Amino acid sequence: MKKYILSSLAVLSAGVFTSCNDMLDTDPRPTEMTQATFPGKPGDVEAEIAGIYSIMNTMGGGDSDNQNIFFWWEVMSDNCYGSGGLQDNKVKSLHHLVQMSSNQYETPFLLLYGGIARANNTIETIDNVPWTDKEKAQRDQLLGEAYFMRGLYTLWLTQLYGDVPLITSTTITEEMQQQVSADEVIYPQILSDFTSGKNLLSTTAGYGDGHANKFAAE
Repeated sequence: MKKYILSSLAVLSAGVFTSCNDMLDTDPRPTEMTQATFPGKPGDVEAEIAGIYSIMNTMGGGDSDNQNIFFWWEVMSDNCYGSGGLQDNKVKSLHHLVQMSSNQYETPFLLLYGGIARANNTIETIDNVPWTDKEKAQRDQLLGEAYFMRGLYTLWLTQLYGDVPLITSTTITEEMQQQVSADEVIYPQILSDFTSGKNLLSTTAGYGDGHANKFAAE
């Protein structure tokens, strides 16, 4: 009797755990976006490109004296003075080319690498979309924009921080985490990205919508 009860419990347990596994092992809903399903259509890639450009909006808004690099460059140059109230230490530190805190110049560093990560993802996954022959021009334009924006963000990083890690893949190796020479490594990569963009981008895109075109890359 004891053996029968133990055998029954074993069979019941196996059935319960199998049912649980089956219940947990489900396919994503059609409305969910995962790495396996996204991008799946041209509109998905357009959304990714918009995400790459959105980095510039983030850098240009909010706490301008903390993350807007164009504001930084104006104050650091002779174009304007970093004046203001007695407690405006951030802008005054920019004017005198010093720092008031250890993480004062961190925000653009993180934002630009975030934009590069988005560009890398688009470059690597764009052909997950089953492009038709009629959509080739659209595909090339979007890929060209991703290359151009990766080059632009890398350029700004180098102009801001000098020698920095060069990230050209979504899979970041230990080697990529090391600073490399801007003159010997980074600038050639920037030129390569701009050249790739130039060869893919249209001459007519970009008018009125803010997107990069061949002339921007050139």
